[in-house]
Amino acid sequence: MGTGISRRAMLAASAGGIALVSASGAGAAVAASRSSTGAPASAPAPTGGIAGDPSRPMRSEFTGHLGGTYDAVSPWAPHRLRLESVGDLAPGGDGENAFRLSFSTDDTARDGIYHLTSPAGTRHVIYLGRVGPAAGTLEAIVDRTR
Repeated sequence: MGTGISRRAMLAASAGGIALVSASGAGAAVAASRSSTGAPASAPAPTGGIAGDPSRPMRSEFTGHLGGTYDAVSPWAPHRLRLESVGDLAPGGDGENAFRLSFSTDDTARDGIYHLTSPAGTRHVIYLGRVGPAAGTLEAIVDRTR
C-alpha cells in the first residue's frame, strides 16, 4: 500500500468542495438580488411583449424610445445600443405586429440573440443581425402576422 490519499479521503474532499461551491453560489445569488446600496432589490423590471413574454415584442414598446439607449447583453459581450428607427415591413400591414428595428452600436457587436433593457426598464429578448455598410448597425425584423 502506498502513501497516497485513500478513496474515502478523496470523496470527502470532493463533497466538501461541492458544498463550498454551492454555498458561494447562493451568496452570489443573494448579492445579485441587492441594489448598489446593499438594500434588497425591488421588484424585477417589467417584461415587455405580448402577455409579458419578452421574446414577443410589440412595436408600441419601441416607438416612444427613438434615440434612446438600450443596455444589450449577448453571449459574447454587453453593448449599448441606440434605437435609430422603427419601420414598417409592408405598407398598410399590421404595424404593431410586423415591424423593423434599427440600432447603432460599437463595431464589435455581432449577430445574435440579445437581452435588451429599454430606457424605461422594459426587457426584451430579440435576434439582431448586422446590416448595411457600417459595422455598428444592427437590425431586428419582427413579423407575427403569419
